[in-house]
Amino acid sequence: MGPGFLVATRALARLGPQSSHLLFDSGGVCSNILVFRVCPRTVWQAGALALASVPADGAHGSCGESFDMPKNPSVHPLKTTVNFTYKPSLRNHGGRDYTPTLEQRGDRFLSLFTVVRFANSECVVNGNSGTCYTASECRREGGTEIGSCARGFGVCCYKEITCGGSSSTNCTYLVSPNYPGTYNEAQTCIMSITRKPETCQLRLDFVEFESVAPDGFGVCNEDQFTVAGERKFTYLCGSAPASWHFYLDVNGKANPTEMSFLTSSVSSNRKFKIKVSMIECQKKVPCGCGQYFTGNSGSFESFNFGGSYLAGVDYGICFRKEKNKCTTTLTTRGPSFIACPIDLYRLPVGQTAGTSAFAPLNVQAMYCQLNAAPNPLFTSLVAVQSPLTTVSNGPLTIWHATAIDALPNFHSNSNCPTCAGFSQDFLHNDC
Repeated sequence: MGPGFLVATRALARLGPQSSHLLFDSGGVCSNILVFRVCPRTVWQAGALALASVPADGAHGSCGESFDMPKNPSVHPLKTTVNFTYKPSLRNHGGRDYTPTLEQRGDRFLSLFTVVRFANSECVVNGNSGTCYTASECRREGGTEIGSCARGFGVCCYKEITCGGSSSTNCTYLVSPNYPGTYNEAQTCIMSITRKPETCQLRLDFVEFESVAPDGFGVCNEDQFTVAGERKFTYLCGSAPASWHFYLDVNGKANPTEMSFLTSSVSSNRKFKIKVSMIECQKKVPCGCGQYFTGNSGSFESFNFGGSYLAGVDYGICFRKEKNKCTTTLTTRGPSFIACPIDLYRLPVGQTAGTSAFAPLNVQAMYCQLNAAPNPLFTSLVAVQSPLTTVSNGPLTIWHATAIDALPNFHSNSNCPTCAGFSQDFLHNDC
């Protein structure tokens, strides 16, 4: 490629860490594409346009290197990005250097270069999420290209880490050793996520999660997935329901966020794959919501549904209020049990639930709808009322809190042979 010019301005530096940009030949005179790296540290003059000559051999330098400033560069206040190319006939005039004025550039120079900017947003290829970067940015992040994005100007960059790994890339996957295979050994597996500025929450999406189940009291004695500083759950173990997600409130907490998966010597086929997404403060869900559901309908379950529900959790199951929707109807999908009043599954339905002759229990059942405790006064509540419709116009929040104690986190009797946790459908009704 012949001689040319590199435009370096604070306008490019201000594109910010959450976006990518490319400068490329838009056609006309030049036949090759200019590909170069813009180093944020290489800024010559604030609020001004500075020009630097590109070597004639086509080398463009790299981060850490600098171009020599030309003698007596023409400097003008920066209002817009000026696109231009180099023409030798204008550079050599009468045997001396000739620097055209800005007006002459506007008259004689064709606009041959275009700055393409695209957000570093999430992209999905064949079910796997990544972040839209340039190819060089993806390599720098240690990711793998799995497809294209931004209309072909970017690449969908997939990043995963396993035990001992760390990442600062959004949409990073945590995977178990030998994934997608299983492993069976005692191990302490620690992974860390360095959060970007303005990150208030992390969202965990459980693609797969299989480990030793909790005991009958909901305690994870053998395997434990933990997050340092997290207060909405003590640990997770057992099996994650399909598409189960959870929000971590991380604003003001230690950075990076450390996540651990501890396994015992008990024989079991374990594996996990968890996507970690960074949520900006302006897009965070209400504080305290461990789960947050959008849309007019869907389903939700307790972790390890089908076995003992977990002890040591305290979080809200929150539902966004949708346009022109008011009340919500909940329908039970499977046998359920929460040992109220020590463990709670608070349904603010605003009306009495249950048919016990003891009135206070009916009121309490309004907030512990899935109670089936082995107490004669609660027998009528073993069969969960379904469907159940709220009387308020939302938004709806169900609060789930369980203690680490010596009370069983499952229940069986003739009416409910295997009751543990909850599994429900929701439907928001028209106003």
